[in-house]
Order: sequence, then structure tokens, then C-alpha cells
Amino acid sequence: MREADRRTIQDIGVPGRVLMESAGRGVAGAMEEHLPELADQRILIVCGKGNNGGDGLVLLRTLVGLGYEARAVVLSAFEDLGADALDNLQSAVKLNLPVDPAADEAAWRTALLEMRDADVIVDAILGTGLTKGAHGLPLRAIEDLSGLDAFKVAVDIPSGLSSDSGRLPGAVLEADLTIALAAPKVCHFVSPACEHCGTIEVVDIGIPPIFLQRSAPRLATIETIESGEVEPLWPARHASAHKGDFGHLLIVAGSVGKTGAAVMAAEAALRTGAGLVTVASAKSAVPMMAPQLPEAMWEPLEETATGAIAFGALDRLLELADARTAVAMGPGLGLHDDTVRLVLELLQKVTSPLVVDADGLNALKGAVDQLPSHVDLALTPHPGEASRLLGVETADIQEDRLRYVRELAMRTKAAVLLKGFRTLVSDADGNVKVNLTGNPGLASGGSGDVLTGIVGGLVGQGVPAFEALTLAAHVHGLAGDLAKNDVGETALVARDVLRTLPAAMRELGAD
Repeated sequence: MREADRRTIQDIGVPGRVLMESAGRGVAGAMEEHLPELADQRILIVCGKGNNGGDGLVLLRTLVGLGYEARAVVLSAFEDLGADALDNLQSAVKLNLPVDPAADEAAWRTALLEMRDADVIVDAILGTGLTKGAHGLPLRAIEDLSGLDAFKVAVDIPSGLSSDSGRLPGAVLEADLTIALAAPKVCHFVSPACEHCGTIEVVDIGIPPIFLQRSAPRLATIETIESGEVEPLWPARHASAHKGDFGHLLIVAGSVGKTGAAVMAAEAALRTGAGLVTVASAKSAVPMMAPQLPEAMWEPLEETATGAIAFGALDRLLELADARTAVAMGPGLGLHDDTVRLVLELLQKVTSPLVVDADGLNALKGAVDQLPSHVDLALTPHPGEASRLLGVETADIQEDRLRYVRELAMRTKAAVLLKGFRTLVSDADGNVKVNLTGNPGLASGGSGDVLTGIVGGLVGQGVPAFEALTLAAHVHGLAGDLAKNDVGETALVARDVLRTLPAAMRELGAD
């Protein structure tokens, strides 16, 4: 954004104050659109001393000019404002608009007493340049305003967030509505930061779109997943096709006591279009699973005393894998020493595209560098599994999900899907997709196994790992949203997602 601003101002000659004017007016328009009762409400605009505060001063002038009851407080001595913000302050003063300085905590406390009856608070304190937590008077304002019962509107980003990540560097003024200027920022869509942004509205401020698309060079991109983008990823199905045209997926999953995971993964793969699915599991577990899904083939394997797949099944599994178009491994396998040893050996010897989830990932604790680089590889960890792979705390993963999904993908040379709110998908170069579908009802046992089956079914049909994860994240979340519409979030279980998966696929363009 800094580079886009610079090019707009310097290369084509649009003054910074003109951009600020457009920003303030754009925020006013968005507020009118989202707050139909605005004419009856008291509006308080809290401004910092930089450009974000300047946007707020334009907003004050615009709202008052439109007949709204608005006033502003500036967290600075007037003479300390930046040049463009100062220009707009002087305009406000000449028009006798209600704007007051609060350059220290005493003045702020006095101003705060007059704010308690505000219906709408506009946060124009801190903008996109923050890299560390807020401090000083802005921090005090964030903390005090957070306690007020008013609808909160953030100009560009909620004060306290860093625009370039999903981290929470410190205290944040939580917004009900965030009005992004020119383009959305990373913090608007990546958790946990995005959870403090409320509704996101983007307004045009006059920066040419080409400057936003081709501004400062970057190592990697971050984009939201859109329905139109994933629709072409579905494998084509021709009238003369037969089951062999749509791949044969081998699922290595399940053990005694954990049979449901394998069944749900297999059904999801079949629903996603896989022509054939073979489930290889411990021999005592197969009779419990096979009657539940007659469309799949079942391969009983040598097992441990606990009913998990034994290392002795390695040769048979390699034979099966060699004859399949892809392998998905992990759901319900368990962590018997023999099974862990088997997983690590399979990872080195399988030559088909590979999807690894659940206990397949847990087997790699402390051994992440043993993941193969010779196959197209998809990993689907939840934050706990990612933490074990990278040797950090789960809380660290959740605090900076964008950083760690990229780190895991680049370290393993794999495509990685990091589960959770706003699921992230990264390729080995650190390019990230953010998924916007899904709801908290998906946080239940078996949901991840359904996702594994979807990914495996797509990879088995020849969809590359990164694209398969992108499509799978979106359609899985959409199926969860459709299931929520039927049963609600609390009652939602993985079988509901399987039931709504066909409708989600059709909505996203599957034949």
C-alpha cells in the first residue's frame, strides 16, 4: 500500500490530500450504507496524528456537511499532526467544527467523559504502519474505548493490528465494521486478527488498480479463495468415461476402535469423484468397516496386538500403492510403535502422489525432514499437529498462522493446509490461499477425515496437491455451511458434511 500510494502521488501526480479526501468521503458513504439509523445517532471520531487521523478529520467534515451529529478528538497537539492531516484539521477549525485536542492523558480523560453517550465511535487512531503493539496515549485510548457500549467503525484497520499479518501485537480496538481503503489487508482475513475486524467493506480512494496489482515486489502472494477460481479445478467427466478414468485412491487408515475415520474418508473420496477407492486397514478392523461402505474395496492387513496396522504389512502396502494413482494416509491409524515405523517407511518408498493427515502426521513428530520430496505431497495438519511437526507450541501456531503455514510448506516442499478458522493453504514457495467458507460446527470429530477423503479423491483424479487443497478447503467449508443451515452449528457432525457435500460440489460447478 505504501508503494501504491507513492506511485499514485509521484508518478501520476495525485496529491496525498486528494487521496485522504477520497478516503474520508468513502468511509462516510460506507457508514451510511451499513448504519441506516445514522441520522439519529451521535458520532465520535477519535483521530491519531498520522494519515489515519487525517482520514478521520475529512470524515468529520463530510458527516457534518451531510447533517449528521459528529465530533472529533485528536490524540495529539494540533501542531504535531502530519502535513495532510494538519491541512484537514485547519479546514475543520475554519468551519468551526467540533474538534478537540487530547495531547496527554489528563486531556484524554476529560474528553472521555464526554464520549460515553456516543452511539458510534470511529477509530481513526492507528493505520497500516504498526509493527509492534500500540503504546502511550493510543494504547490508553484503545483500552478505554473498548469499554464503551457503542458501535465501532475502524478506518482501514482496527487500531492495534499489524496490517501485514494475522498476529495480535498487543491491545486491539475491536470493530463492528472495518472500512478498508483501496484494498483489503492481510489482517482483515487471517486469524486471529480478522476476528477483531467485524464486517469488512472496501472503498475506492482513487489509487489505480494496476498499482495495487503490480506494486512492490514480494516473495509470495496471499489471496482469498473465490468460487469462480475453484470451479475450473473439478476434473472433467466425459460421456464415454469409465471408472478407471477417475483414479484409484488407496487410503491407509483405521484401526480397532478407530474405524469411523477410514469409512468417512473413503466415502468423501468417492463422493468427490474418485473412480475407485481401496481402504487398507488392520484385519480385525476391516469387518467392522466394510459393510458401511460397499462401494469401496477393503484390504485386510497384518496387525499388532492392539489392532493397528503392523510393520509387516509394508510390502503389501507398497504393492497396493504402486497400482494406485494416489495414496491418502493417516486417519485413525493410531500411534503404536510398529505403525509409526510403518508410516515412516511408507513415506520414503511410496512413489504416487501422497496425502498425509492425522496420525500420519503425528508419526512424524521430530522427523519432519523425513517427508519425501520426490512426490506431489499434501499435508493437512490442525494446529496441534503443525506444532509437533515444527517443534513449537500450539499457541505459537495460532498466534501467527500465516507465518507457520508458510514455514511448514517451504520446509517440507509440500502443499500444506492448516485447519482452523480461516483455513490457510500454502504452496512450497509460500503463496497462500485463505478460505472463507466454513463455521464452528466443523470443529467436531470426523470433520478432518472427510476433508482428507476429499483431498485424496481429487489428487487421485490428477489434481495437483496445492489446487486439490484449495478446492477441498472451499467445498468442505461450503458443505459445512449447508449442513449448518439444516441442523445448526451445535448439532452438526461429520456425517452431515458428507450428506451436504454433493450439493456443495454442484454449487461450485461439479458436474
